[in-house]
Amino acid sequence: MTRIRLLIYLLTACFASTSLAQENGIGEWRAHLPYRKCTAVAEAGDLIYCATPFALFNLDRIDNSMNRLSKVNGLSDVEISTISYSETYKTLLVAYTNANIDLITESGIINISDIKRKNVFGKKTINRILLLDKYAYLSCGFGIVVLDLSRNEIFDTYYIGPSGTSLEVNCLTYDGTHFIAATVNGIYSANATGSNLADYASWTKDTTLLQPDANYTHIAYYSGKTISVLANTGYGDDTLFVKNDTTWDEMLPGIADDYTSIKVSKSHLLVCANGSMQIFNDTLGSVWLTYSYNPGTPAPMDAFEDNDGSVWIADQYSGLVKNMGWSNEYYKLNGPGSHQVFSMTAAGSDIWVAPGSVNSSMGNTYNTVGPFSFINETWYTLKDYNPCLDTLFDVLYVAVDPNNYQRVFLATWGYGLVELQNGIYSRVYSFNNSGLEKPYDFYDWVGVGGLSFDESGNLWMINSDCNKLLKVLKPDGTWNAYSVSSVISQPKATQLMIDSYNQKWIMLFGSSGILVYNDNNTIDNTSDDRVTRLTTSLGSGNLPSAAVYSFAEDLDGEVWVGTDKGLAVFYNPGSIFSGDNYDAQVITIEQDSTAQHLLAFETVTAIAVDGANKKWVGTQKAGVFLFSDDGQKEIHHFTAENSPLLSNTITDIVIDGNTGEVFFGTDMGICSYKGFATTGEDKYQGVYAYPNPVPPGYTGYIGVKGLTRNSWIKVTDISGNLIYETRSEGGQAVWNGKNFNGEKAKSGVYPVIAISEDGSEKVVTKILIVN
Repeated sequence: MTRIRLLIYLLTACFASTSLAQENGIGEWRAHLPYRKCTAVAEAGDLIYCATPFALFNLDRIDNSMNRLSKVNGLSDVEISTISYSETYKTLLVAYTNANIDLITESGIINISDIKRKNVFGKKTINRILLLDKYAYLSCGFGIVVLDLSRNEIFDTYYIGPSGTSLEVNCLTYDGTHFIAATVNGIYSANATGSNLADYASWTKDTTLLQPDANYTHIAYYSGKTISVLANTGYGDDTLFVKNDTTWDEMLPGIADDYTSIKVSKSHLLVCANGSMQIFNDTLGSVWLTYSYNPGTPAPMDAFEDNDGSVWIADQYSGLVKNMGWSNEYYKLNGPGSHQVFSMTAAGSDIWVAPGSVNSSMGNTYNTVGPFSFINETWYTLKDYNPCLDTLFDVLYVAVDPNNYQRVFLATWGYGLVELQNGIYSRVYSFNNSGLEKPYDFYDWVGVGGLSFDESGNLWMINSDCNKLLKVLKPDGTWNAYSVSSVISQPKATQLMIDSYNQKWIMLFGSSGILVYNDNNTIDNTSDDRVTRLTTSLGSGNLPSAAVYSFAEDLDGEVWVGTDKGLAVFYNPGSIFSGDNYDAQVITIEQDSTAQHLLAFETVTAIAVDGANKKWVGTQKAGVFLFSDDGQKEIHHFTAENSPLLSNTITDIVIDGNTGEVFFGTDMGICSYKGFATTGEDKYQGVYAYPNPVPPGYTGYIGVKGLTRNSWIKVTDISGNLIYETRSEGGQAVWNGKNFNGEKAKSGVYPVIAISEDGSEKVVTKILIVN
């Protein structure tokens, strides 16, 4: 055995311990999407595919394994509307609400974006899919699109409305000779062998209906009869109709419900409704009714029957359900409780999400989606463990006690402040048992906005609409209140940040700028406190706009502010009350040989600072930017079009400083990107490389962690020859596995020497590469 092979053999065992818990790769993406709300289900051989509004998963019936599919790992889009499987072509059709289409085949995923890209008159969405021979007939918001599965291309489009106008088709069925379409304006039919189904004149409206111009949402042909659903606007008010020869009759006289699907599967008709899933035989007699789970009430959206007689249900609350008569099996993937994100909080590697919402006037939306957390790679939905939180609404912010991660506070827009201990409801602070106030005598409403702990363990918060806007809960359980009425009266306010000068930055609603409050580090003495309002005026902030949406302090103590006219920076925030000039400065960059203000035409909704002092900036419409520490260099610009980012509308950004993973909250859910930078250590501790050993065929980045900020990193071969060097980004250095000439490093052991920025510390670790 050669010397190098012997070293590799001996060292593999030494490195095995680090390979057992490999982190996700640097530069890789992950989707964090809810999977309990299922909307469509399809059988594909041994696989059961189940769709949620934002992702797809499958269950392998052979080994009960489950796999996720999302925009991060192959799908082309988000907001899935329906799915259907072609046994003939071994293809799963995935349709989206924007009319995009993915075909999941045995050889990969094929995207057909023709309808999405095309300008059409009418609503651009795909509601249902009918498979017939080699064609897939797509019921769209403007008509019917025919997809040829043998060629994977659009074959034809039918505009069936009056005079060839667009008409939303909810569902389509085939009775052996005719296509029958349920639309928002009645039921239409056409001879399937007609020479030109694209001609609206080929389609005839059924005038025998009692309400021929009504909205019919579902339709199926079963046992020689056409069954359809008449949708009514009231709750639980839809009606099932069946066509017997030439007349339409109520299928279930006197019974109304909210029907979500009717489908012929095997030898039965399956009807999904609010609270039940019913099976009918060929005489339309009910042979089975599922009206309860254990636990819970059914909310089926779609279903099919398999060869064993089991019914697989896509349920909007219980995930994928296998119904076997009197028993059920439940299949759920772990994920957050909702796609909604108002704000996020990082406490170490714990990520907390507040999914509440407010309207455009900062009024309540009564959003009862409770908070959820991501801890040790598992998502927890707090309402699952706290039924008392069902009535809690509009949770806007979360604060975690930095000295005790099990103690968590929720800011609610109307309910006050809620405390959790170990994830369990502990108490609520309101106007009648705390220092919080209700702004209106006639209404027991207590609005709490941003939350933030200071270094002394005091929890500061915004008590909106009150003159004493700023409140603090001290570690001993007592409260203080601080007035801002000298500057502004009863303001509505949202975010709160405490800077390194212990100044409180308060984001005012609308175009009202920012309040900065300085208690002079005498928390119990208000006589020496000062408050000012930052606006667009020179000498009073010089903001590019008073409509502020975000702010963050960087590692140099500078405060970055996001407005609807881009970014501005307070380089000397400690001078705000000194009388010296402290005005914000816009960052000027050169673009197309022209000086421009950074993101001047974007609304900056989120700012996060990573371990290398780089700025992650989220926008309302343009996705995410990563800028250098001074903002002069654009490192990344992630959009929904060029990356797995779920949406270009960013609601918040937080960073797990331990791993460098950057979490993006969007209006379509949460995704994350493993960045280069981690939080720098005070001194070298636990320095290691990953992945280690580097496996054959690996093409990703190799990280070295546990470093101090701006360390020098030198990679050598076993003979001591320098092959690569770089500086760490915060507490992590990244190597692409290549030498200075761009050649991939050969198999072997590579010592890594780390030297602190001031040269006072030095540490050596090793990387094993196996090719």
